Amino acid sequence: MNRKIGGALVALSILTGIGVGFAAQRSADTPASASSPRSSSPTPASNETSRTTPTETTSAPKEGEIGDVIPGGVEPIMTGMTIDDALETGLIEQDFDSCVGSTNSWRWTGDLSIGLDVLVDQNRLVSFIGISRPVTATVEGITVGSTLADLRSAYDRQLTGPEKTDYGQATMFLEVDNRWIGFMFDESPDQLTDRSKITFMEVSGGRKPGLVRDGC
Repeated sequence: MNRKIGGALVALSILTGIGVGFAAQRSADTPASASSPRSSSPTPASNETSRTTPTETTSAPKEGEIGDVIPGGVEPIMTGMTIDDALETGLIEQDFDSCVGSTNSWRWTGDLSIGLDVLVDQNRLVSFIGISRPVTATVEGITVGSTLADLRSAYDRQLTGPEKTDYGQATMFLEVDNRWIGFMFDESPDQLTDRSKITFMEVSGGRKPGLVRDGC
């Protein structure tokens, strides 16, 4: 091979090597942020927690599902709303099997009717909602089957009672802005213990729940 050509190739190889080495060194010295900006990290969530009040809920119920028991309602059905608005939720329907003359001519749909009832007044307003099975609960987890100790732990001095129903059972009440949750036990007031269990709950607005259901 011609020596001049060979020498030129050697020189070119040396120059190329120097160029590659310089580029590699420059790349290594360049901060990553200069070539590919990074998105800022999300701000850590606060560790602070707030006490949930009886009127607050953990989250809104999905369409067609019930939410929490709160003073005055079982979300999204609230006492004081019209039966027509309640029907639009898809959770209430007319009860054609109810007894003639009964105020309970409406019921919850599907399996919800086993454990929940709804009473509507002469103005077609939802007036009372009864809960006889643990199909839903308050934000604090109180439901049918919870004990008196559970109830007192959840609401402490916000409770009133015990009082006595017309049939002698003990009742206690939680009231917020004239909206109510009533809790009934099988025992009479003088027989209550911390282990006594809630057997029926009722929500209302404007007046205290009676916690009584009569057949016809």
